[in-house]
Amino acid sequence: MKRFDDEDLRPVTDNEDALVNTVLAELSDCFEVHRQVSGIYPGGKRMRIDSVLVPKDKEIWRNKDVALGVEFKSSYLTESKDLSGALGQLIDYSLVEWEGFGQLPIFVCPGLRPRKSQYRKEFAEGYRYGFSRVMKEFNIGELLPHSYYGWSFVMAGSHDMWTQLNGTCEGKLWGLKRKYGNRGIGVKK
Repeated sequence: MKRFDDEDLRPVTDNEDALVNTVLAELSDCFEVHRQVSGIYPGGKRMRIDSVLVPKDKEIWRNKDVALGVEFKSSYLTESKDLSGALGQLIDYSLVEWEGFGQLPIFVCPGLRPRKSQYRKEFAEGYRYGFSRVMKEFNIGELLPHSYYGWSFVMAGSHDMWTQLNGTCEGKLWGLKRKYGNRGIGVKK
């Protein structure tokens, strides 16, 4: 399967409300859409995520109880302060017990894709890849607008869980459940 880069991404609006309405309308044929879902963060603080999407056909997903949290941002996270603040928010959201869903994988839309005009290509690719790999450890991914595949739920920078064109992809293989503690690194078998 062809992997995509920044040239393959469709432009998105800088109006967050318009982005939310457009994306959720496009995905509503394949997902039940729940807007403004509340939950409790460890320690008791109430939080709210923009939407939770539940696949209408869960049978082909590895996790039969799969639901995907989506947090929308007004544009790609290209500035350091935007990225660090959003990453902190997304990590917090990955720990929340969402009402009716429990803990969820969280996807940021439209994602972390830096504009190449602002960064050298090599730095941008390393930056995106590195952050996306770290985010995966917190069960955080990106909901990206691809010009060929359509809206795509992507984890770890290059793993499509689901796309508008192909439906469930690696979501058949990935459980999309939060991991805690040791992930097997440095453990002798």
